[in-house]
Amino acid sequence: MSEGDILCEYESPHAVRNPSPPPELEQKGQNIFDDSIDNTAFSKHWLFTTLMKLIQEVDKETENKEETEFGVDIDDELQNELCRLWDMAMNPDVAKFLQEFRAVEILSGVIGKSKAPRVTEICVGILGNMACDDDICITMSENKKLIQMTILLLESPDPPTLVETTRLLYTCLSNSTARNSWLAAIKQSERLHENVLFILHSSTNCDLLKNTAEFLDTVLDEDEELCLSWTSQEFVVSLLEAVKQIGYSHSDVLETFLHIFQLLSTSEKGVQALVLCSDDVLVPLLKYLMSMCEYEIVGLDGREGCLSSAISVVNVLLTSSHDAADKLTSEPDFIRCLLKILEPAFEQLHEELQDIYREPNKVAVSDGNCENGDSLKEDTFRVTVVPSSSEAVEGDEKKPDNTATDKTGDEIDRKRINTLCNVLRVCLSDFILALETDAADSDSSEPLFVPVLKYLNNSCSRQRITYMLQLLGDGDFESSVQNLKLLADKYSQTRLTGIIANYLSGVRLERSNSLIQDVT
Repeated sequence: MSEGDILCEYESPHAVRNPSPPPELEQKGQNIFDDSIDNTAFSKHWLFTTLMKLIQEVDKETENKEETEFGVDIDDELQNELCRLWDMAMNPDVAKFLQEFRAVEILSGVIGKSKAPRVTEICVGILGNMACDDDICITMSENKKLIQMTILLLESPDPPTLVETTRLLYTCLSNSTARNSWLAAIKQSERLHENVLFILHSSTNCDLLKNTAEFLDTVLDEDEELCLSWTSQEFVVSLLEAVKQIGYSHSDVLETFLHIFQLLSTSEKGVQALVLCSDDVLVPLLKYLMSMCEYEIVGLDGREGCLSSAISVVNVLLTSSHDAADKLTSEPDFIRCLLKILEPAFEQLHEELQDIYREPNKVAVSDGNCENGDSLKEDTFRVTVVPSSSEAVEGDEKKPDNTATDKTGDEIDRKRINTLCNVLRVCLSDFILALETDAADSDSSEPLFVPVLKYLNNSCSRQRITYMLQLLGDGDFESSVQNLKLLADKYSQTRLTGIIANYLSGVRLERSNSLIQDVT
């Protein structure tokens, strides 16, 4: 049976009859209504009466021979009762009771028969609430007709129905046991991708864009084949239109969209699509980073994941698009944002994992601002990270032992911060490499990137520069520090040269002391 036949089956009087009440209702009579649903205060009698009214309403609608694009919606009283049932379906006991008496089949039949958009929205919403129960969701995943009908509902022109349809899809795809059945149906659908593109490109409904983004993010993250097949320049353009609608300030929705961009950037095909739209893609990414860095002190506050996605995608464009590289390396704003974000991330990571030891009498205090002619001497600041967490930072108050802290939450936060620091490390290294490449290719005495060096030399705080050097100072990224020093020296940025030289001197001294300790 083709996809196009699914809804038609419900509509054909010769294919199936109108949805009927469960046989238990006829067999057991009024006795079934005697008790409330399990441990709830919800009435079985009221629930079945409401379902009966809905079925009767669909019967009347079906008997009406006048065909219209949209049926006349049901009266307000029945709508209100159905909305109460919709809310009730979030209760696990009610959801299981509905499942026991074949509510999924009844609601599916109503969706297939009714042309009233409000009825369809409510029925899909009830199914979405029921799907929040893992067992019910798994049972739903065995109903191929329900899956195909849900996918076909993405063609609906009614935004509220689309909101509930995308929510139902996301809920079922989030269930690891039920997921494969839905993914298989999505792969077989010929028009789903086209419908999703239309929603992204055209919708002004933020709830719909949110649910669509969550649905897409799950699909692309779980199925590499779909991620590759859906990747295109048209897809990137549609995503950008949706982002433009929701805005560039931090939100959970924006975080989901930025993660989708990051997923696209993990394949060669995705990188090509992003590069083709590089100018347009950079706009929301840089606006988001700028909004996060609006104030002198950047508060991460659980935004590490969103920042990691944004910086990761920008870095892909930096390393893959010459035009993007020129834009990013010719203005100080990007490096300024990276270093402002690095500061709290670096400090928070080392607060949680290991204490920071500062050499006695060599602590420099910075408020994040530094003007040309900084009064701090070039040899007064060096931070050495040691693996032990037993020593407190000199001058810092001891923090209370939060034994009641949720360890799982702490581990998740630590992982996000660590990921952000790793993304910053790679991006800063690639940024310095881009400066070095431009310097080698430039025919002029002062390349386009010199304002970036001047910003680091004249306006960037010593503390932020040092954090950057520490982040890059180990392993595969160590050469980035040397390259930055060569560029600073070549273009006469003496303060920056001195800070880097001081850092390198401290590193060499630390390694020498470590070697002596190993020998002794």
